[in-house]
Amino acid sequence: MNTGSASNCVFVANSGSNGAGTYRATAVDCVYSNNSVSAYGGGFMGNSQDSSLYAATNCVFYGNYAGSGGGGAAYAYAANCTFVSNSCKTTSSGGAVIYFRGGAVTLQTATLSGCVFSNNWAMGGAGAVSPANNYAPVITNCLFIGNSTASQGGAVGRAFTYFCTFESNFASNEGGAFLGNSNNNPASNCVFIANSATNNGAATGVKLFGCLVVSNCTFGAGNKIVGTGYYRNCTFIDNTTSNIAAIQGSAINCLFSGNKPYDLGNAYYTMHNCLYGTREGNNITFSYCSQTDNTKLNLGADPKAAYYAPRVSSPARDAGTDVGYSPVELDLAGLKRFNGPIDIGCYEFWSMRHPTTLLLR
Repeated sequence: MNTGSASNCVFVANSGSNGAGTYRATAVDCVYSNNSVSAYGGGFMGNSQDSSLYAATNCVFYGNYAGSGGGGAAYAYAANCTFVSNSCKTTSSGGAVIYFRGGAVTLQTATLSGCVFSNNWAMGGAGAVSPANNYAPVITNCLFIGNSTASQGGAVGRAFTYFCTFESNFASNEGGAFLGNSNNNPASNCVFIANSATNNGAATGVKLFGCLVVSNCTFGAGNKIVGTGYYRNCTFIDNTTSNIAAIQGSAINCLFSGNKPYDLGNAYYTMHNCLYGTREGNNITFSYCSQTDNTKLNLGADPKAAYYAPRVSSPARDAGTDVGYSPVELDLAGLKRFNGPIDIGCYEFWSMRHPTTLLLR
């Protein structure tokens, strides 16, 4: 279908050069299955000059393939869509930076919201979502589970992500869930759980704000759970690396517990108002930090409270610094940060008259 709009349509086993299902059209409540193209957008192709011009809403993309990028869709806005088992096989690169090729979606400046990405794959770029050239799309309230890449960024490459969950994604190289661009890409109020990579198992080149990073792992020698970055009010729990610490970079109001072999390494960086259990060496500069092997988090003790949230007696309560915070900021459960002095970690403590609803195990 070339131009126009499609509603309640099914596109199956079509082929072409770009957008085998729809090309420069808007789609609502459509299904794209097993379509393939030699270039971009196995099922759906928007506008390569402006990804926001064409939208896919409440659509399903399953088993589509693109030779150059966006196995499911390319250059389009997507809302409340599901992308499953789409793929892209290119290893192309261009200019000074790699031209990332998304297994499910390749796009520029558009937004993805409320979408699910599962078991998508890419050879030369992020497993699920990748930007074209130097663009950085905005991704909100999306779930990425079981995506993979033979390169970098198991789920997402170079984007702004908010309130997303990354679970069980894999990268053969680095950034099991997320590959940023030299700390220019933030991930805010996101969950990284059980992602893995040879290097930097959860993410690399990213700023993390209010994120939960739990049970991720790396396999390569001398690599971290989260590579070079900046971290504020994050919680790092039970992550595993081959031989060094969970992070590399400065942190503020962060909580570290049960990471193997160490919570903190021996690099030269600064920790402000953090809690940790173990460390290697003495090169870190500490400011108002505490070392403890009992952070007293909620580990099933209170089923109405968020998992990994501080309990009443936790040393994380009221121990953070408020510098640089806005009064409108929320914690990972969507509660206001300013309930007295700010807490350490991704959750604020609230009494049971303000119960949280996010349960993570």
